[in-house]
Amino acid sequence: ISSSPSMAHVAGALLSVLLDTARLLDTSNNSKEQPAYKSVISEMKEVASLCASVLNLAAELSNDNSRCNRETAEDPPSSQDLALQRLLEIIPRHSLVIEQSSYLIGETSSVLIHGTLPQTLANALLPSHFPKCHLITYLACTLPGLCDVLAASSHRKNCEKGLGNLTVVEELASSILNGSSTEDNLSWELSSWASRISTKAGIPTLASLAFGAPDLKSLVGALDSYESLMASFHGGCVFRRGANERWILEDILQKSLDR
Repeated sequence: ISSSPSMAHVAGALLSVLLDTARLLDTSNNSKEQPAYKSVISEMKEVASLCASVLNLAAELSNDNSRCNRETAEDPPSSQDLALQRLLEIIPRHSLVIEQSSYLIGETSSVLIHGTLPQTLANALLPSHFPKCHLITYLACTLPGLCDVLAASSHRKNCEKGLGNLTVVEELASSILNGSSTEDNLSWELSSWASRISTKAGIPTLASLAFGAPDLKSLVGALDSYESLMASFHGGCVFRRGANERWILEDILQKSLDR
């Protein structure tokens, strides 16, 4: 039986879904100058920053074991209290901004139809390949692998975009890192932060949660079966991802297992 996810697991899971939604926004044809687009990106950045703050607080708690609550009402909120307050604020805002983002991404690739890539991995591989892993914990485990993939993708795109034109992923990275990285290094710094904070906040490695030694070939086969099943429910090709999306999906899985 899977153990209940911690606050760090919830924040990591929410951030993983949010970052992959940002990646999809970067592939859409919408103009960033649209008022609706600007509003959604602004809210995504705030939610990303809050998720990061919960993970940072969780890392502090894990480091100094300061898990006790306030002894009196006059005492300042503990790190655990602050993390819980922020998490309760994040959850409804996260749900709303993901829904709003899906309409900007477009109907055929909407996260409301397909789900994000971390969610697809969880849907396809739980519980058969990760029988003791909670859904939330699994999504949190994909955060470092996803950020590795985003960093590599950002490197390829840097030569295509003009100076000062940040991608949505990079805008979220800037909020997560709280302005501590230069523009041309945002995605790599995000990748480094995600790996570091996951370890410090107590998010396990994906391989440690697998049933036996994880076999990538078997996991990819499970992805094929899942997508074929979903395609039969959704009218065939409407569910099928493009070749690039499928490559990214498998890359996230590989990097998450390698962590």
